[in-house]
Amino acid sequence: MRIMAPAGNIDAMRAAIRAGADEVYMGIAGFGARRFARNFSVGEYCDAVAEAHRFGTHVNVTLNTIMSDEEIVELGSRPDAETLSTLEQLYTAGVDAVIVQDLGFAEVLRQAFPDWPIHASTQLSIAAPEEAVWAEQQGFTRLVLARELSFEEIHAIRRALRPETELEVFASGALCIACSGKCFLSSFIGGRSGNRGMCTQPCRQEYRRLDGKKSADGRNRGFLLSSCDQFQEEDELRRFAEIGVDVIKLEGRMKSPEYVFTVVRYYRETLDRLFGQPGKNQPEAEPVTRETVARIFNRGYAKGYVYEPDPDFLNPAFSASWGVPLGTIDRKRFAVRLSDTVRYGDGIVFLDRFLQKIAGQNVSEIVPFKTGESVPQAEAGSLVRFDGSIPPNAVWVYKTYDFALNKQIESRLKSTRRRNPVTAILTAQIGKPLSLTLKAGDHADVEVTVQSDEPLGAAMKQASTVEKLASGLDRFGQTPFRLDMEALQIHVDDGVFVPTSVLNQVRQNAVAALEAKLEQGRPLKHAVEVKMPVETRELKETPVRFSAAVTTLEQARACQEMGIERIYHLAPPVHFARNQWDAAEGLTFSRLACSLWDAVAFSAETVPFALDWTFNVGNTHAIAFCQQAFHPELLFLSPELSAERVAFLRCHAPEVSLGLVVYGHLYGMYTRKTLFPENVVPLENQDGRPVLVTRNAANENHGETTGSRVYYGEAMDLTPRLEELQRSGLQELRFDFTGETAEDVRRILARIQQPNLRPAAIFSYGYTKGIF
Repeated sequence: MRIMAPAGNIDAMRAAIRAGADEVYMGIAGFGARRFARNFSVGEYCDAVAEAHRFGTHVNVTLNTIMSDEEIVELGSRPDAETLSTLEQLYTAGVDAVIVQDLGFAEVLRQAFPDWPIHASTQLSIAAPEEAVWAEQQGFTRLVLARELSFEEIHAIRRALRPETELEVFASGALCIACSGKCFLSSFIGGRSGNRGMCTQPCRQEYRRLDGKKSADGRNRGFLLSSCDQFQEEDELRRFAEIGVDVIKLEGRMKSPEYVFTVVRYYRETLDRLFGQPGKNQPEAEPVTRETVARIFNRGYAKGYVYEPDPDFLNPAFSASWGVPLGTIDRKRFAVRLSDTVRYGDGIVFLDRFLQKIAGQNVSEIVPFKTGESVPQAEAGSLVRFDGSIPPNAVWVYKTYDFALNKQIESRLKSTRRRNPVTAILTAQIGKPLSLTLKAGDHADVEVTVQSDEPLGAAMKQASTVEKLASGLDRFGQTPFRLDMEALQIHVDDGVFVPTSVLNQVRQNAVAALEAKLEQGRPLKHAVEVKMPVETRELKETPVRFSAAVTTLEQARACQEMGIERIYHLAPPVHFARNQWDAAEGLTFSRLACSLWDAVAFSAETVPFALDWTFNVGNTHAIAFCQQAFHPELLFLSPELSAERVAFLRCHAPEVSLGLVVYGHLYGMYTRKTLFPENVVPLENQDGRPVLVTRNAANENHGETTGSRVYYGEAMDLTPRLEELQRSGLQELRFDFTGETAEDVRRILARIQQPNLRPAAIFSYGYTKGIF
């Protein structure tokens, strides 16, 4: 089992390599799901790939966002005859794989670079064996599974796939509460799309319940959507290995090099201890523990979904680094009773009885209560005061920055050496040149052979022995390599003499040749250029049908009364084995708005269906791929798209019917976790705006509640633009109803006959002001 580590910049990449990562994932500036990370320019990226390969570390480029046609052209076009495109540069530099979310972009890559491995990003939320088999059939060589899966569900996927198809699972770091790739809150609340790599993390904001209900401890506000960090340990890693997981992924492209080094070291040491894997660098004097990682960064720890489909891992008290407990407040003495060591330079926070942050500071003065004299350090059990006053309602003190530990890690990071294991075959024969073959252990196909300039002669006094040659060969010094002594082969003629200078020169030349070969990348087989699609049709006024998606029988009946014939059931955007889609009792749907699982299932049965907008289609390549792969009768475009982008796709897309949602409380997030026991919970943000409504999803198979859907509190309403939309070339306009009464449904649908009737509020994003 291999370790895949994050690298938001070159320092983080080097930290991951030194700590023992087998692979790193890195972004290109302007692309990928972490655009706010430092990332790399194309030139920097190619240099970084060469450096990583010297140490036996694979590099995977993150191009895992929904892309526009212009961005695909930007990546694939050749600026001039003398310059390679960005994709060509990455390919020839030897980037090991591309991590992709956009199905259209994946198809572009397959056609342009058929031998370049493509990994299906976790943003695709592959959660069922049927989806995994379909992705395998599309040519994805590795599937990064949805983060919400149990051991049993991962195992079921593994059994359904070919042995050569790799599985990657998330092991450590920030765990989004929403199913990856199916969260749109950042778009609807802040105008920045998570599927475009610009998430503002609204799930980490503070919210207040508006239904009057409180939690067991008396709270009605907090970070109600914020999850703990995930942290898998020995038992979980052993189980992953038994299932057949190939790679564990660590999160942290926005984290510091010190954090990356520490968390990679923890998993490197753990895997080496569990499975006897060869160390990737010199051993540490002190093993890295979970406590060590927690002192660098944590939001509290949980095991995610591996043991149960609806675990308790929300942390409503804190959405930033939680740190570790430092002490409690002694109210009588206005001092802190320490439970841990504190030093100058440490960062601390004061928390109230609900563990909510009140204030924080960097410690610049520590005064023990007994002596009253300032000291640079105080131990656990001491009663101390810090510079500044203690907030009146503070109960707890946590340490969020450990100055001494960070300095220690900085020192370890600088001193730790990474060694790429190499095997060697040394042949010393009288009358022939000394021959040395080196092969990189992590790149079995990388091999070099170097010979001495002159043939070897017979010994005048003392012949060279196997033991002496092995000792002379095992001197790789400051190079990126270490000699695998157990695999070393030495073939020596009796009586041959190998001068030390000749052995040293051959070894140095072989090392230089091996480094050069590891860095050289791959040749470009043919030139690649991606061009903008040619406009295929004009926007004409065409007959437009109206449809509706409902959640209750009363809504469906009201739609039928208003003449709506096409009524959709909205399938969840992600399918789990224990959580199939819920349907309103007594409803018969004329059509299904599909997720990936549904599309795979229903396309095989040739059942009429539409691809819902959560498919995240943003370019003509994706539309063409979906049409060819699934043959839907309709494809709904995302509310994230601007009016200009919708018009562009309508003009340039292949002959496929397109639809758009024109009214509804936009679905912003789908969670496998049930957020609240109550079915409907309205939430307001810190600005006092009612922005979210959560609704629980009934589990059709088991009659229990599992998972929640989060909707934007203010309805998107494009009905004032119905006349314009009917001239847009779209085939279908859809009304989505969630909490509306039957009377609400009739009143809203009446706007079809009165398109100039303006509602009280018009949503500011969606079709009018999109993210693309």
